[in-house]
Amino acid sequence: MVSVNYRLSGEAVFPAGLQDIKAAIRWVRANSVHYRLNGDRVAAWGSSSGGNYAAMICLTANVKEFDDLGLGNPEYPCNVQAAVDWFGPTDFLKNG
Repeated sequence: MVSVNYRLSGEAVFPAGLQDIKAAIRWVRANSVHYRLNGDRVAAWGSSSGGNYAAMICLTANVKEFDDLGLGNPEYPCNVQAAVDWFGPTDFLKNG
């Protein structure tokens, strides 16, 4: 298990936090042998805003506008094989 940090909305404008997480996934894959991890089997899990990001990571793997390869390890993919959105907000326009 790996826990990653990402910039919050008070620190940087969206999609900076999502880009941070994608960069972290690439870093995990780049360093998987060193840390004895399976870089071919990555899942994202998060609660609340982290859940929202877990869902977004799963759904935006091939969306270049939500990635910043300048954050490192551009030769590795940022896709995940599974995602768990633990009560993350997904519809900000819904009333009720």
